[in-house]
Amino acid sequence: MKKLLGLGALLFFVHNSSFADMNILILDGEGPGGKVYAAGHVAMHFDRICPDGGPLRLRLCHRGEMGGVFNRYEKISHEKYDWIIQPYYYYLYGVAESDQIPLYVNRKTDSLLIDRAYEETHTDEVIKRNPDGTPGWGFWRKSFAQTALRGIYSFKLKTTEEDDLKIIKAINETPNESHFNLIFKNCAALPREIIKMVYPDLPADIESFGMKSPKGVATDIVKMMEEGDHGLLTIKRYSQLPSAIARSTETLYPAENLLKNPIWMIPAILFAPYAFVGAAIYYGIISPFSLPKQYHNFADEVLSNFTMEAISIQKEQEIYEDNLKHAEAIGDSREVLTWLSKLAETYARNKIIGNAKKAHQDLIFGTKEQWKEYSRYFEILIHKIQETPLLPKEVREILSSFKKSGDLSKRVYKVFDTRGEFSIDKSGNLQMQLKLLSGETLSGGITKSTLPFGNPTLGFLIFASKIDQNLAGKTRNRDTIDVMTSDWRLLQYSACQLSHCKN
Repeated sequence: MKKLLGLGALLFFVHNSSFADMNILILDGEGPGGKVYAAGHVAMHFDRICPDGGPLRLRLCHRGEMGGVFNRYEKISHEKYDWIIQPYYYYLYGVAESDQIPLYVNRKTDSLLIDRAYEETHTDEVIKRNPDGTPGWGFWRKSFAQTALRGIYSFKLKTTEEDDLKIIKAINETPNESHFNLIFKNCAALPREIIKMVYPDLPADIESFGMKSPKGVATDIVKMMEEGDHGLLTIKRYSQLPSAIARSTETLYPAENLLKNPIWMIPAILFAPYAFVGAAIYYGIISPFSLPKQYHNFADEVLSNFTMEAISIQKEQEIYEDNLKHAEAIGDSREVLTWLSKLAETYARNKIIGNAKKAHQDLIFGTKEQWKEYSRYFEILIHKIQETPLLPKEVREILSSFKKSGDLSKRVYKVFDTRGEFSIDKSGNLQMQLKLLSGETLSGGITKSTLPFGNPTLGFLIFASKIDQNLAGKTRNRDTIDVMTSDWRLLQYSACQLSHCKN
């Protein structure tokens, strides 16, 4: 018995030790505010820290839990809380488990998922309902289903259990009272304080010129990991869920809007040209930093190793170049040849690393040729499926209007938004009933676990629209090639169900 207890304790310890990451979430800008300021948001996903009986206290996670997402907003509720923490899947998707992630969302489904999560996470016990019984007022709603509104980058940093306990103690013992300030005590300031508890050498945010910003946090994490001895940084991307909701905007530094945001760039060029030129020089030449580019540099440990090796080689080159200049200045031809030889070696190594890195990036993100092939095959499939007699007339008409990537998803999502009726079943899966003009109703689950086994016409429309939106979107918003391949197989499966193909 003692041996079994000892084994159980060991397994629990191993489990707990393996979930030791502090993931800094850099959220894209969303909605009208995202287009005007492109500031985005910062939150923190702790693998080993979970909500303790509700969203206002922290504890170590139990076995099987996925951690919690901690974030600060200005107006969380009438109760004026400073921060709130929610379970991982609820924060990202508004659901309890990965199998319940929806494959299509809109404003209606967003409200359904958030209202349900409000009860299931005990948020209704601390953020009181309105007198009419509806969920209470506030930005607490932005702690649920965030991928319905925007894409998210996740910067993974290692923590120990001691680190996590220190964070829990510090947060639980500090009054949860809002003292929000847009410049110094905003959404980016609190995560910076928490990161510095574990990584005290996190650089100061200079790119935002005094203001704490989400992109500034990301920049300083990359700087710290490149210059310090903290292991490997990896960055994950959570794509925005398929929908007619406007695609989110890339997060910028406050002053970078003058350079990259048309709303500010055009007035700056016309009325403040010096400010525009200053922003162009600083963010374009002196301190360029791109979140999509960093994601491509650190998307997994292999790319992270290649990136760090290239940085190391670059530092070697700078030393060798300085030594070469010195040798040339004193006229030492032997030293000149030595440093030229060393430089040639580093250039060769850098080229090998660069080629290997590009090949691995292609494995993750796909090549231009692969995306062009998918686009061509998609067009062929859409035209071919129209011949299927099982398809309702209205669906065939929608498919026949397809001319280029982006057309199909816009039309399908418009039909879903105007005539779809949505609900959540007892298992937590989102359901849709789509009423066609003919009177026929397409119904079924629209989650990862239910859609492939439901109505094949509905399944085809959802997978075809997801792929269409992916093909038409900006490169930075695209899924990885593995996700695209998986979606393509499910689309083919739905097409086979409709046309009774043998393979």
